[in-house]
Amino acid sequence: MSIQAIKAIDGIRFSVWSPTEVRKYSVAEITAPETYDEDGMPVQGGLMDGRLGTLEPGQKCLTCGNTAARCPGHFGHIELAEPILHIAFIDNIYKLLQSTCRSCARLKVPQEDLNAFQKIKDKHAAYTVVSQKRIPEQIIEKAKKAKECPHCGKTQYELVFTKPTIFVEKQKLVNIDYCQLPLEKDLLKLLMMICLC
Repeated sequence: MSIQAIKAIDGIRFSVWSPTEVRKYSVAEITAPETYDEDGMPVQGGLMDGRLGTLEPGQKCLTCGNTAARCPGHFGHIELAEPILHIAFIDNIYKLLQSTCRSCARLKVPQEDLNAFQKIKDKHAAYTVVSQKRIPEQIIEKAKKAKECPHCGKTQYELVFTKPTIFVEKQKLVNIDYCQLPLEKDLLKLLMMICLC
């Protein structure tokens, strides 16, 4: 009998694949909206492409060669016309964008406050555990309220999510004499509505 060494797992990391990794591990690009042709066969590049696995008991998978009982299934990918945000991360992205300066990319919290939060984090007393868990929330709340970056002094505008792709800054028009603009009244109103949205 041999003695086996016991190995400990230090940690497990979960993450989302980058577009490059998705393409690398994908077995097929889905390009056709059809699933089956006129003969009832799966369309190559469709949602039932044979490279994704098989559902029929007698057929073999075109990727691994196994039957439906032994094939684990394989995934494909769809190339989108423009990037979109993953629905699971929108809230976190919004919080991060609200908390950081769009000019210098630093947290919109003064350095003194960050130092105070660091002191709380460094304490190892039992009563600080609750305080330590609330530090990220407190930093986000403080940073969201900042209308100007404490580090570079740039004005920070409200963020608006334009589905499904991007967040944009909502900027207000100020100090413009609308009477001197060479635009017709209705066109001017439309332009103002677009700029203020």
